[in-house]
Amino acid sequence: MLEQILVNIQDLTKQGKTSLAVFDLDSTLFDVSPRLERILLDFAASPLNQKKIP
Repeated sequence: MLEQILVNIQDLTKQGKTSLAVFDLDSTLFDVSPRLERILLDFAASPLNQKKIP
């Protein structure tokens, strides 16, 4: 897959175009479960959210 991305970038560059590649590495290379757990606990602790979603 990476090789095809690089080929596509080279083709775009030859056409005088620019490109941008974004890689989402969360839960692939980095363990984000503690951060996700904190977000969910904070959401659940909110009185407004508890009222909306009992």
